[in-house]
Amino acid sequence: MYSTKFKIEESKMMEKLWGDNYFDAKNKVWRKEGLDKDEKPLARAFCTFVMDPILKLARSIMDGNLE
Repeated sequence: MYSTKFKIEESKMMEKLWGDNYFDAKNKVWRKEGLDKDEKPLARAFCTFVMDPILKLARSIMDGNLE
């Protein structure tokens, strides 16, 4: 799903999700360091694209939010 969205090969996207890779959404670039150009911290790509959506879904289910 994300490889299609970012228009990169699936194998390259898998590499981006693991390890020290960060996505700077504000500037729409991938980074190896955990800071954006304004020195603000970035979340790891795995957390941004995998863990956060899973946690949002789990919390919504636990809260009974069916929307």
